Amino acid sequence: MQKVKKAFILLTPLGAIFALPLAVYFWKFSPLKHEQKIQLNQALLSLQTTAIKLENQWRLGLFEEVIQSCPEFQPLLTEIARTTHGARDLSRFLRCDIKALNCALSQLSIQGEVSADKIGSDDLAFVQLSYHSQRKNMKTKGKEIFFTLTDQKTKHQSFFSLEDTCIDIPLEQKIYTTGPQRPGQLDWLWDNDKSQVYIDRYLVSRGDFYHWAKFHDPKTAEDWRVEGLEFYEIADNIPRALQEKYCLDHGKELLNSHYADAASFYPSQLDAEVFAIIPRGPYPQGRRRQTSKLGLIREDKKTADQIDWRDLCQEIHLGACQEHRRLLARDEISLSWSGIFHVLGGVMESVKNLKNPEQNLIPSSFYFPYDSDVHQVGIRGRWDGESFVGNKLSLPFNLELDNEKVSIGFRCQGLGERE
Repeated sequence: MQKVKKAFILLTPLGAIFALPLAVYFWKFSPLKHEQKIQLNQALLSLQTTAIKLENQWRLGLFEEVIQSCPEFQPLLTEIARTTHGARDLSRFLRCDIKALNCALSQLSIQGEVSADKIGSDDLAFVQLSYHSQRKNMKTKGKEIFFTLTDQKTKHQSFFSLEDTCIDIPLEQKIYTTGPQRPGQLDWLWDNDKSQVYIDRYLVSRGDFYHWAKFHDPKTAEDWRVEGLEFYEIADNIPRALQEKYCLDHGKELLNSHYADAASFYPSQLDAEVFAIIPRGPYPQGRRRQTSKLGLIREDKKTADQIDWRDLCQEIHLGACQEHRRLLARDEISLSWSGIFHVLGGVMESVKNLKNPEQNLIPSSFYFPYDSDVHQVGIRGRWDGESFVGNKLSLPFNLELDNEKVSIGFRCQGLGERE
């Protein structure tokens, strides 16, 4: 029986960089016969080509054609197709997605020349990431996926690794403030000159939380099991203690409120060190109210019947948008200048507040009407970290909710020293 030769290759954004050197090594030093060397070289190049294609699909979410034949994606495809209020980019939902990668691997095995083993729970690890050179002082962790490709002709196997490089973005180095602007009051200023901050683009999804729970606490993971479209929904029912543990196990922490404001307030061109005040508007689209569709609607005092909801729902997810789209974690709604989504509207967001610990909730959400003052950057509420009942929340502007269930999501941030 022919002995199966194996190699391990780490896939980076530059591709499978070690495959070709391995081919050269086997060609020069292997005791195999000339014909076997040729076959082995062809096998390694075939595996390299397949791996680079998979890495590009993984990083860019280019699985659209692949997932058409995988039934588990039908709920997502149906939801994308039925969306009438705001276009959705399918690739956003498939970037660094384990289910989509598994779908691609299963089809490789059907097609013939290269086969693949599907990813199981033992193939998922949370490891220190190193895909950004400026992150070498960070302890940020993320998913690393292991899988095997096999050349069917020679039975040569190579083991590959992919890292989750899709989740966060760096916060620009500058002077920031926090909270809404108050006439006659100086701002509390701070800067991130000595630290590099990475903020999650999206709120954590149910699928990501379930994968983490399976890896870190298999006994309780079934409590968080998700199926179908639930996999892509926002993890909006996680107690505060588990939110913090999730972030901690990724080498991060729960998003701090002043970083949330920094990433959300449209930046000013004025020199904050001179003026001691940073002018800012209530919406993430710009410093003036008129730069926001919601701001224009409120300025014109439009009634609900006068609003073009198809247009407004592309900017902010409010109650009237619920019937037209099912809110998902990677929906490109309420985008800020920094590149984070779900700044206003959608579900409420849990944050950590160092300046005022009790003010730990961003309350803007689809529970409140379009003309509510709660839909502004910097507004806070209070959450006890455990209850998901509306009348247990302490909300600004004397707002009240009844005893209905409320949705509260979260995201993480990573910190490191600048080089």
